[in-house]
Amino acid sequence: MSIPNKLLHVIIIMVFFSLLSVLFVCPSIHAQKQAPQPGEQVANSPKMVVGEQWVLKTHRGLRTYKVIDVKSDGSFTFEVKNEEGLVLWNRHYDSNYQILGTDFITLGEKSKPGAPWERALNFPLFIGKKWQNETKGEGAGDITRTFTNMWKVEKIEMVETPVGTFSAFRIHRSYRATGLKQDRDQIYWYSPEMKIVIKMLHTGGYGVKESFIQNDLVSYQPAATDK
Repeated sequence: MSIPNKLLHVIIIMVFFSLLSVLFVCPSIHAQKQAPQPGEQVANSPKMVVGEQWVLKTHRGLRTYKVIDVKSDGSFTFEVKNEEGLVLWNRHYDSNYQILGTDFITLGEKSKPGAPWERALNFPLFIGKKWQNETKGEGAGDITRTFTNMWKVEKIEMVETPVGTFSAFRIHRSYRATGLKQDRDQIYWYSPEMKIVIKMLHTGGYGVKESFIQNDLVSYQPAATDK
């Protein structure tokens, strides 16, 4: 039995508006979650205190990060030393933990500015938040590359470090870079209590099949005013 043209037109219009409502009401799987749900746990940018310092175990040895300056607007500066106590660089951040610039103190030292752990911090942090960015700097093999990064806050979990066990936001980084044949992945854990990425994991790549820890928090010293 054929459907009258007038009824067919009505059906087509109803289907069209139904699909349109789905597009506007239901979030796209590609949409980025930009706001937390009511009552959801949120990590905001921390307030740094002059004198605080952290020691991270990295693939280049121990690195000490010490807050040496905090401005009235919340921006701050880390002094970074190697395990011999030599100052490598001073890195400046705005009040939202975004890198403003780096003053290299020791010539020949490489900080891999294209992918430092600080790039994983885009406050406020909450489960489901996604963002993308593009950075340039030295990556695998000390080769200058352009990195296209996709970030997602996956969950909050307890993370064990040599300093202790902390509640941390698990941030997944999937990225591609010029000169690399396949995408790579990293996992970062940010602890609001420690105000820093307390652990970073490479999930394979870089000439190895197994995952391996890139950074691990091994020491924390509060500022004198925090005691």
